[in-house]
Amino acid sequence: MDKRPKLKGAVKNSRILSSLNRFSSLVYKKLTTGFFGKIFTSYEKAEQMKSSCLTFSLLKKVPAVIAKKTVRPVKRALARSFEESLIIGSITAALNRLRLCALKVYGNFLLSFGLYTLLVFLVKRYAVTAGTPSIIHLTTGTTLVLISLPLLFSHRSLADAIMSGTLLRYLLFSIAGLRPELVEHKGSIGGGKKNIAFIFGMALGALTFFFSPVAIIFALVLLILAYIILLSPEFGLVLSLFIAPFLVFLKSPTITLCLLLLYTALSFAIKLIRGKRVMKFDLLDGLVAAFGLLLLIGGIVSAGGRESFLTAAVYVCLLLGYFLTVNLLKTAEWLRRGVRALVASGFIVAIWGIFEQFFGTQRGDWLDTTMFSNIKVRVVSAFENPNMLGEYLIILIPFMLAYLLLAKDALKATVRFAILSTMLLCLVLTWSRGAWLGLIAGLLLFFLIYSKKTLSALIIGIFSLPFIPLILPQTVWHRLSSIGNIADSSSAYRIHIWQGVARMLKDFYISGIGVGEAAFEEVYANYRLQGIAAPHSHHLYLQLLVEIGVFGLLLFLTVLFFFAQSSFSHIGKTENKSARLLGAAALSGIAAALTQGFTDYIWYNYRVYFIFWAVIGIAAAFRRCGAANRSHAYYPFKKDKDFAFLDIPLK
Repeated sequence: MDKRPKLKGAVKNSRILSSLNRFSSLVYKKLTTGFFGKIFTSYEKAEQMKSSCLTFSLLKKVPAVIAKKTVRPVKRALARSFEESLIIGSITAALNRLRLCALKVYGNFLLSFGLYTLLVFLVKRYAVTAGTPSIIHLTTGTTLVLISLPLLFSHRSLADAIMSGTLLRYLLFSIAGLRPELVEHKGSIGGGKKNIAFIFGMALGALTFFFSPVAIIFALVLLILAYIILLSPEFGLVLSLFIAPFLVFLKSPTITLCLLLLYTALSFAIKLIRGKRVMKFDLLDGLVAAFGLLLLIGGIVSAGGRESFLTAAVYVCLLLGYFLTVNLLKTAEWLRRGVRALVASGFIVAIWGIFEQFFGTQRGDWLDTTMFSNIKVRVVSAFENPNMLGEYLIILIPFMLAYLLLAKDALKATVRFAILSTMLLCLVLTWSRGAWLGLIAGLLLFFLIYSKKTLSALIIGIFSLPFIPLILPQTVWHRLSSIGNIADSSSAYRIHIWQGVARMLKDFYISGIGVGEAAFEEVYANYRLQGIAAPHSHHLYLQLLVEIGVFGLLLFLTVLFFFAQSSFSHIGKTENKSARLLGAAALSGIAAALTQGFTDYIWYNYRVYFIFWAVIGIAAAFRRCGAANRSHAYYPFKKDKDFAFLDIPLK
């Protein structure tokens, strides 16, 4: 007879566990129905109070009158001019002709491009004054010619090839989100003029004498991407979320990211003018906008001069990531694409970091080699600093954990567990203690939201604390237990910086000194302890207090309060497990980063700053999506009541 069911029942019905479970249920009930529940699940009520406020109502009526008399007629005129513009019409007609061109036309273009690229290679090789030949010309030209050969004999149109091709359909429709009717064409035979295509290819091939052929091909790809983003601004945002870490390969990763966001915003604005998209502005949006304005003012009125203004301008530009997220990721499908882009990017970054562990080199300025001589490498992957990599990973790991819990079969669970393990291993290899603590805080919040039993497990876990050194690897425990040890040069360095910053705050806690590294270094030099130089305060909240003063810090904390309120409102009212888990993951990732903010200035890396605000936008977008679906008495997912925390019934 199998004794396991009896053993399981005995454990489940034991007095200790029963008492803990009853205690946990009582705590959760108090949280959901008491002061905490009322405050942190009443975002919609805060919105209503804002709307019913007399001052806000008056302010709202004035723009409404202006919009009716001025903005709407101008918008209609602009939309009409867009639709009837000769330039727009000509471009649309030209692109339509390209869609209907036969593949053999494109084959002629590629053949000409490849042959003339090879010709440039020969000229550079054998002409005395032509310059040094490049192997890139040879390989690129040969590749183009080989690709062109099968196309030369095809009469199918490009549209027909796209619609019948699995990969292209997936990229354009599943990833970029284009509508099939924009591409599909009923005719199977394409047109086009081969001689024009050949001349165009010849011109580009000749240009390889002055420019790299790879650069020319890259420019063509950028033009195609620009057109797709113009058709689908949502894709521009998702692309930004995915490629942000990998822009490190470019000379100016931050400027490139800013340009991509600005172009996506422009594409979105064109859609707004044409009436193809709508934009909503709620309470949290207004607070984030006010915070961005304060950052911009902090760049204008600053001890750092021009450098501070440029830093503030970058901050404001990257803050577009929040507004684009909440206004473009409006459906469950686009929200999934955005989250998956983040997770896929994080997985590649993690693999890169693990690879770096075996082939990287030691950086002594990131580690006290006296205390941690057994740690040879701190991985940085796509970021310039292991702490920045840690900040990036702890924001994304809760999303991967949510996907693991949502797995419906063994294969998906295995794959997702492998991805999660890869990201966790890379986080360990950063040896960032602040990131480790941040992740612990974030995951604790995630599991408290997920299940009532987490509190019981936490209470039991307190008694297992003495055994942690026996469970964890010795190197990890040694690193973790050194937190707060001023014998560690890294900890001592931070404490000395905070002491210098405290001296600064006595003079600048109200006004702040201005935004950016230039302002901080300019003023900090007069207050620092002897020999302790630093580009920032290594503390998010102290940095904000120093840069934009006490009112700026209070505004940021207000943003965080309403962000938490928005997230808990979504978690409490959404009946779908997937939406709840991913919303909880966004909240937990931000909580993890904010916890690390007590030991690091987590916005020092601009790309981490962008991801931070984009994830806040994703959390807000989940709430809006759920609220919109509830208001229309429609929910695109099956109901699920697995969540224990904030299980508030719909009204």
